[in-house]
Amino acid sequence: MGFTDKVSPRLFFLIFSSLLPGLAFSQAGRSPGNLEILLTIIVGLLLIVSIILTLVAVYISSVMKRILDRERQQTAAEEGVGPEPFEDFWQRLSRSLSRSTPVSEEDSILMDHNYDGIRELDNHLPPWWKTLFYFTIVWAAIYLLTYHVFDMFPLSGEEYDQEIARVEAELKAKRALVAETLDENTVEFSDSPEILANGAAIFKTHCAVCHAVDGGGGVGPNLTDEYWLHGGSIKNIFWVIKYGVPVKGMISWQSQLTPTNIRDIASHILSLKGTIPANPKEPQGEFYDEAVVVENIESEPDTRPTINDVGDSLDNIQVGRGLFSGSIRLNNGGPGCITCHSVTEEILPKGALIAPDLTNVYSRLDEKTILKYATNPYHAVMQAAYKDMPVMEEEVTFLIAFFKFVGTATVHQQQRDQRAASFLDRIKKK
Repeated sequence: MGFTDKVSPRLFFLIFSSLLPGLAFSQAGRSPGNLEILLTIIVGLLLIVSIILTLVAVYISSVMKRILDRERQQTAAEEGVGPEPFEDFWQRLSRSLSRSTPVSEEDSILMDHNYDGIRELDNHLPPWWKTLFYFTIVWAAIYLLTYHVFDMFPLSGEEYDQEIARVEAELKAKRALVAETLDENTVEFSDSPEILANGAAIFKTHCAVCHAVDGGGGVGPNLTDEYWLHGGSIKNIFWVIKYGVPVKGMISWQSQLTPTNIRDIASHILSLKGTIPANPKEPQGEFYDEAVVVENIESEPDTRPTINDVGDSLDNIQVGRGLFSGSIRLNNGGPGCITCHSVTEEILPKGALIAPDLTNVYSRLDEKTILKYATNPYHAVMQAAYKDMPVMEEEVTFLIAFFKFVGTATVHQQQRDQRAASFLDRIKKK
């Protein structure tokens, strides 16, 4: 026996247990107050000690087995008999789990089946296999009861739905956090395909009526060139979309669009820079140099009169003309009709062609229908434009007076043009 065989395992335990506290606290002393590091060191050292003690125990067990085998062989030799076969723990465990028949006794389980000299043994399934099989049956019963009968745990489909709901809740919370901190001072341009796609979709729905789908401009300015009325940075564009420029017919969208949606639209608008639209509008504003910082414009004072200011001095037709063109402000601040519509009248500038021409609307619709369409619009664009700034019934009465006058004046003008044309034809024939 070597030195290790003579050393008691208790001695190893005493040595390591005496060294353990000193090693642990010496390491923890390098990081004062760090309890987590101290516990990690202690657990690690205990694991090392356990492994060493296990190896020592296995080694001592093997040494004792060799000593017992040697003594058994000597006793058998003295008595003149063969030594009895010795089985250690692992051999006994293997035999109890497999219960295989020894080779010397295979004749007792030999079956009559003979396949080209190959005989079949009547071996039973090993106990470990049958135990595992019974365990799967019990496990299946437990699974059935817990998942399908008592609904103690969610099924895979429910777990998937719960995970999706959890992720969506996290995304919603993150978006809400971003929305709280996102404004014209913190917004930044993003070229993310998802953000640009969302911005393009919203732009097509809400902005294309004035700026065209490709950004070439219409009633509103061209958004693809390098000239801007209020600055061309992402912060300037965000500001204009958020607060609007009511004097110029640009409404505020902050009550209808979230800050993230405004950010997406602004990013999409910047992505249009340098593109070639189908019918580009002439440049407006000043050339924008990215190196020059443009401060957000202040809210321009709206000096336009209201119907209360001009009602006594102007007749209904003149008031209606002003409301249509935007020179007279709607009480709730909505944009003038000329932003999207047009009429045939020399006094007014040419209106937009986005929405139908309203020159003959009085002859096509009755007054009740015009009132209904103006105060409760059915078109999505009008609903968005006047959502928080509805047109009042009193204002519609002035607009109806104007539409009646324009339609009648246009009929008389057409009749005069027809008479003049027929007169010229008679002259030519002579």
